[in-house]
Amino acid sequence: MSILRSELGIGNHIDGGAISELHTQFATIQTLSGIRSPYTYDSLIPLPITEEYLLNVGFTMFDFVWGAIGYHITGLSLVADGDAYRMVKQRDRLSRPILDINHLENLYYSLTGCEFRYSIGEQTNIVNNGFRIGNRIEQGKVLELNTTHAIIQLHTGTISPIEYGSLIPIPFKAEDLPGMGFINNGSKWEKGDFYLLAEDARFYLRTDVDMYVTTQIMSLHQIQNLFFDMTGVVLPIGFNNAG
Repeated sequence: MSILRSELGIGNHIDGGAISELHTQFATIQTLSGIRSPYTYDSLIPLPITEEYLLNVGFTMFDFVWGAIGYHITGLSLVADGDAYRMVKQRDRLSRPILDINHLENLYYSLTGCEFRYSIGEQTNIVNNGFRIGNRIEQGKVLELNTTHAIIQLHTGTISPIEYGSLIPIPFKAEDLPGMGFINNGSKWEKGDFYLLAEDARFYLRTDVDMYVTTQIMSLHQIQNLFFDMTGVVLPIGFNNAG
């Protein structure tokens, strides 16, 4: 089973190493020995999530409803579902199946801004910067992610490299939501099974079982990534509306 380019972020672990760069036609993989090599996306092989992996990166086990086994780490709870895991969203509402380590890594980072403590063999020391191909930022649209910079399609149509420290996130605002298909339902903005809570002009994703961990949505690319990780659907964000 191959991996879609839209499912990957810098630092994701796959079979053979970790993602160090994401280009239009290929990804660069850094092996545990430090060697970097290009691979086409259809040749990348995901790593399956196992109970051993979850416990290794800091999850603890708990008893979930229906007799299922749950796994908790600050900011995220999962429940075992056959060969997959599902994120516990609100009480007994579950996300789409989470099969692969790269999917779980991205979801956890989008929720918490943190990475898992590792070891898959050894630490590769490639840091997730939170951006993915297709993300909208103030300067335009992310096309590629390199070691020190991103390739951005500017609003003028020009393609330009911009260093990561100079990328400007688009602040997340209420007026963005109707264009993305969200419906205002009192204190909630809903799109299918996914909803945000509105409070004092701020927006939050509330998750977890009893503790109700709350994640504030700060930027447009954060909601892009979270929505995709939890639903498998790309949010409709017009290029001209972003920035």
